[in-house]
Amino acid sequence: MNKIQIKIILLLAFSIQQNINAENIHEKRKFFLEATTSRSLLIPNTNLHQIDDGVMNKNNDFLNRQEVIGDRTASYGTNEQKLASIYAFENSPKPKLNSKTISIFMEYLFNPKFGFGISLNKVNFEALNISDTKFQNNLANDYLNTYLTNQAIRDNSVIREILHPYNTKSNPEFLQIYTLGLHLAYHFISHPIFDPYVRLGIGYGRNLEDMAIIYQTTLSIGSRVFLSENFYILIEASGSNYDAYKVPDSFLFETKKKSLSHAWSLQEYSGKIGMGLAF
Repeated sequence: MNKIQIKIILLLAFSIQQNINAENIHEKRKFFLEATTSRSLLIPNTNLHQIDDGVMNKNNDFLNRQEVIGDRTASYGTNEQKLASIYAFENSPKPKLNSKTISIFMEYLFNPKFGFGISLNKVNFEALNISDTKFQNNLANDYLNTYLTNQAIRDNSVIREILHPYNTKSNPEFLQIYTLGLHLAYHFISHPIFDPYVRLGIGYGRNLEDMAIIYQTTLSIGSRVFLSENFYILIEASGSNYDAYKVPDSFLFETKKKSLSHAWSLQEYSGKIGMGLAF
């Protein structure tokens, strides 16, 4: 038997041994418990006025001319001031959302490729560059001058309204969503170190602010990386959609008669890291 044949036999034996070890380790890993945190990478929806009607709509279109030009400027402003209002509105800071999620996740592998999981999630959305509506601003500042009979008062009101889109603030707790999620995962390979997977999840929960019902769908791809037989870290990328449902505005005795209707939707793309134990 020449040296090449011996090397081939040794390589095959080593490979078989590794596969046996991998299978043995994999058989011991049926249940996973992990804690994760994630942050948003992209949230494309900036129509925050659809979520909170007290937030200014900063879309520059004809239907939104009450915010683009403003009632005071439209009524008392010159043509130059109306153009200035359009310019200021268009160039003012636009609303933005950031999110942070904390989760506890449990998964059971019911065969080598498929796993079923349950998660508890707290999602906090922070809103940046939001402004009150121009109507609210005028109401707050002109309450002593309802009829704006004085020219100087009218001019001040117009100038304040033109500049108002630059009067921005942040809300660190714009949305606080708690959900319970169910997940189905497909695991690509059985390996002692790497565990790449794709996961589909659905969730049900509430928004703490207005107690709207939240339905969440999530698609994730990631991998566990085992640092020892039972301890691992993970990295994951995911996209989530949130749909909120609540009872429309109604009078006191009408509330129970009205069914839930869709209030808003929100998409979020995030990156996740975490650590866990396998049993």
